[in-house]
Amino acid sequence: MDAGAAGRVEVRRSGGFIGRTATGSLDLASDDPRVPAVRALLEADDLAAALAAAPSGPPHPDRFVYTFTLPGHPPYTVADQHLTPALHRLADLVLTGTDR
Repeated sequence: MDAGAAGRVEVRRSGGFIGRTATGSLDLASDDPRVPAVRALLEADDLAAALAAAPSGPPHPDRFVYTFTLPGHPPYTVADQHLTPALHRLADLVLTGTDR
């Protein structure tokens, strides 16, 4: 993915022990301080390809399910147990609203 491309990254996390849903989005053209970290993840790890190649299947009991929408790609849904470290980091950045 071209990390310089404008667009919006969206993450939706659902399921878990209490079944709460969390959503977050980040406009890549904004001056949000998380943008450089998200762009770096998109470029270095080719997350769109990683998402497309992620194993499918139901989540383990009481685990989360994540839906990632990247600019220019359809939404990808991935069970928690199949997330790579880069996908966990992307979800954390977009859902928490902070770059820790």
